[in-house]
This record gives sequence, C-alpha cells and structure tokens, in this order.
Amino acid sequence: MRRLYEQRVVADAKLSTEATLQAYQSDIADFTTLLRAQLTELDTQLDMLQVRVERARAQARLLYLMGEI
Repeated sequence: MRRLYEQRVVADAKLSTEATLQAYQSDIADFTTLLRAQLTELDTQLDMLQVRVERARAQARLLYLMGEI
C-alpha cells in the first residue's frame, strides 16, 4: 500500500507540478496555479512522511509490548 501511494500519488503530484511549471513558463498558467501545484506536491510528500512515522511508531510500540526493546 505504501509503495502504491509513493509510486502513484506522489509521482502524480510531481508530474502535475512539472506540467504546471511548463505551462507557467509558456504563459498558459498563472503563478497562483503553479504555487497551488507545488503546495499540493509538498502536502502529498508530507502525508507520505507522516504515514511512515506512524508506521514506525506502531512498530516500536509492538516491539515494546512484546518485550523486545
């Protein structure tokens, strides 16, 4: 599931930012649209990192409860 999120959602957000940047450089998109695309990409990356942190915390809790820490 995590890989799917990274490969699809994060990659799609990056592609969207790149396409919007090209559109901005060609005067097709405005600066606000570019900023929104970049913020969406950053939010997506942040969400992915938060999921990783929560997973690591859960693993640490399980190890603690099992007496392995």
